[in-house]
Amino acid sequence: MVGWHSIAFRTSNWFLSLFGLIHSTVGLVLIYSTVASFVNRTKVSAIKGFLEVKHRPLSSAGNTVINAEDISQLYCIEKTKKKDNNPTYEVRVVRNGKNITLLSGLNVPEQAIYVEQELEAFLGIQDRPIRGEYII
Repeated sequence: MVGWHSIAFRTSNWFLSLFGLIHSTVGLVLIYSTVASFVNRTKVSAIKGFLEVKHRPLSSAGNTVINAEDISQLYCIEKTKKKDNNPTYEVRVVRNGKNITLLSGLNVPEQAIYVEQELEAFLGIQDRPIRGEYII
């Protein structure tokens, strides 16, 4: 891409440079997200009436803060990829009638169930069945 941009700048072909810039941006985003997936750790905190999810040390999508009063339910689901048939598990929150993924990519169902139960207990949310939820 460096060669592409140098040719575009030398020939003053700004459209060619813009086209290369789009590809460079996609490449940098892919590199960043790949590195983040290897080094990041996720921290879930329930403090002072808020539920907070942070992915660190590299900032990434999925960082969120939710007012605990807006949460009506927590639940887990099983996701299966078509190509390898190995399931992963997600912890989701029902917030103001909308389903929001809190954690994803968990390989063991007990991890997801544990997070759900601990957060419900801490936040004082009574467990109710949700259509499609994963139950051990």
